[in-house]
Order: sequence, then structure tokens, then C-alpha cells
Amino acid sequence: MQHHCLKNLKLFWRRMCFLWKCGDTRPATLCVIMSGYLWAIMLAVPGDTLARPTYRHMRDLIPSEEIWAVVFAVVASLQVWRLFALTTQRAKWWDFGLKVTACVLYAFIFIACITSLWPIPAAMADNAVIAFAAWWDLSRWDISRGCGTRTNPHGGCPYE
Repeated sequence: MQHHCLKNLKLFWRRMCFLWKCGDTRPATLCVIMSGYLWAIMLAVPGDTLARPTYRHMRDLIPSEEIWAVVFAVVASLQVWRLFALTTQRAKWWDFGLKVTACVLYAFIFIACITSLWPIPAAMADNAVIAFAAWWDLSRWDISRGCGTRTNPHGGCPYE
């Protein structure tokens, strides 16, 4: 019985490692996009969201809720474009830059919010997941995505 459990555990970790290295990151990207649009909508609603202690560090960096709303909306919209656009060799560095931007934005938001209060607000759990999803998407960036040796063995990009 114990040997069977260890065998299943090894199989589980092998599959998890495969998913980590080779799994499709589009569902994670969709979650990051939805989070960005929700942040934008909630920050655009009249009120004093940034006046709350949880958002103290965000307020210190950019005091305007409207500017934060625009930042989230722009990043989310660019991610939608990136997700559905064909990635050519010309666009690959824009793709990388956008992934870095999303990763930095969500990592900052998560760290800023959890360091504002003690104990850490439980509602920050979803921000941790979104920050992790953005980081995973960045860590899986592939220079060959769309047009490259893996997808086009004859070289060159038919979309350029």
C-alpha cells in the first residue's frame, strides 16, 4: 500500500513538473487580463479606494485612482491583443516587454498591499495568485513562439 502511494506521488510530481515547464499559460494570462479589467473598473468607480491603508504604497507611487485605472486597463488591453495576435519575429520583443510589464505591475501590487497591513489581509490571496500567474507567463516566454524553429522548421516567418 505504501509503495503504491509513493508511486502515485512520484507520478503526480512528474506531471506537475511537466505542466510547469510545458503547460499552456493562456488560462493564466486570461486570469491576469480579467484581474486587470476588474482593477480598472473598481478604481474608476468614484470613491476613495486609495485612501484605505491597504493601498498606502500604491497611493505613495501614484496618488490618482484614475491613473491607476488607466494603467490596469491599458496593460489588460495590450495583453488581450498579445493573446490573440499572431506573434511574428518583429513582435516578439513587444511580447516580452508586455510580459515584463504585467509581471512587475502585479508583483508590485501584491507586495505593496501585503506590506501595508499586519496581519496580511486574507483578501490578498487572489492577488498572490494573479502575481504568480503573471510571473509564470513571463518565465515561460519563448523566443520561438509563433514563428520559429519549433513551429516553422524551414526558418523565417510566413507572417512577416
